Amino acid sequence: MHKSFLFLLIGLLVNGPLSAQEPGENPSALSLEEFLRSVAAYHPAARNADLVIQQAEANLRMAKGAFDPKAYGIWDQKSFDGKNYFSVGSAGIKVQSAFGVSVKSEFNLARGQFLNPENNLPAEGQAVLGINVPLLNGLLFDPFRAELQQARLGLQGGAAQRRSQLNDFLFGAGLAYLDWALAHYQVQIFQQAADVAAQRLKIVAESFIQGDKPAIDTLETYIQLQNRSFDLNEALLERANARQTLETFFWEQGKPVWTNALNVLIPEPLPLPPSNQNPVLEQYLLDLAKRHPDLQDLAVELQILNVDRRIAAEQFKPRLDFSYNILSTGTDFLPILTGNYKWGLNFSFPLFLRKEQGKMENVRLKQIITGNKFDRKLAEQEAKIRNYFNELQTTQQQIALYTEVARNYAQLFEAEQIKFDLGESSVFLLNTREQKLLEARLKLIKLQAILRKNLLALSWASGQLI
Repeated sequence: MHKSFLFLLIGLLVNGPLSAQEPGENPSALSLEEFLRSVAAYHPAARNADLVIQQAEANLRMAKGAFDPKAYGIWDQKSFDGKNYFSVGSAGIKVQSAFGVSVKSEFNLARGQFLNPENNLPAEGQAVLGINVPLLNGLLFDPFRAELQQARLGLQGGAAQRRSQLNDFLFGAGLAYLDWALAHYQVQIFQQAADVAAQRLKIVAESFIQGDKPAIDTLETYIQLQNRSFDLNEALLERANARQTLETFFWEQGKPVWTNALNVLIPEPLPLPPSNQNPVLEQYLLDLAKRHPDLQDLAVELQILNVDRRIAAEQFKPRLDFSYNILSTGTDFLPILTGNYKWGLNFSFPLFLRKEQGKMENVRLKQIITGNKFDRKLAEQEAKIRNYFNELQTTQQQIALYTEVARNYAQLFEAEQIKFDLGESSVFLLNTREQKLLEARLKLIKLQAILRKNLLALSWASGQLI
């Protein structure tokens, strides 16, 4: 009887089942990759990240709107003491081109007894075709083109911000998954230990009844069972809380899914295949500045500031606009050949340029600040990657070490069990050996969880988690 118990004991404590089965259930494994894919697809935080792109597209649409044709019209009339002093009106369409030139087409009417001579028009009204050309300030670059260029850059920035938000959010979700996985497999270990303690108590009690063991051994074994039950209850509580936290990441159709789905799901095994445990540092550092979304966002911000600097430099030029309007009688433009036109020049230039100098200096300082942010962020991410990689290597060494430690404790426990069966050991020594083996198994599973977190953190720090 003791021999069969020995095989059961060693099988449970040393090997254990590959996965923790729930009583009366047939659970299926939920991998970390599947979980993160589901979170990225359905969680509102992930969908909010997608909205960043839509906001950038809306801003681009607004910027393009500056070049849309604009209809305008005005009617001004004065009547007093039964007299029509004047009735003046105009209506037309104006288009701002992408090259700084604006064109317009309008029709004007003017009547009245006291009409300003300057506003005298043919009785049938007057159509006008006009053009306005900036000759200096605004010829090569203007606020409309600057806003459009920045909006297009904003699409790139929006994509980087979306990836940054997802990168951070999925990192938190991944840590929650690994906490759940650790809690799940800790319950498995404590459950096995409690089962072994209960089986041992039954055998020791039977041996006491048969006179082979003293009564104190039954008390010692019972106390061990109580301790194992206490540890198991704490592990069950930790797993329940980890499940509750993880369930907050399960959403469908814009609503959280509170279906206790995790009661019929188990995490994938924490140990990874050897091929996944040997990453190369360079694969995380290579092209980090171009790959990490936070750095991409700062790079786009620098490009936007370059546009600001260009438009600020444009303001140092004098404003000289040339306008030319072709006039007609009614809508008949044939008299154009006779020279019916109106033209003009509009000049302005600030003498001290203090506003322009302040603007340029402000943009220059923003460029320095943003450049410093970029350099600091790059250095921080490289440091994080190196730190996580160092932790990964150390954890790998610790896992190899504790795998051997657990194996050695298993051999000590097996030997102690044989001596106990032969009456050459005590329940106290057997429990001590078992406790050391249990602690080694718990330490090993925690190290495996830390290794998975190190790999997750490496992907997050390098911007590759998405």
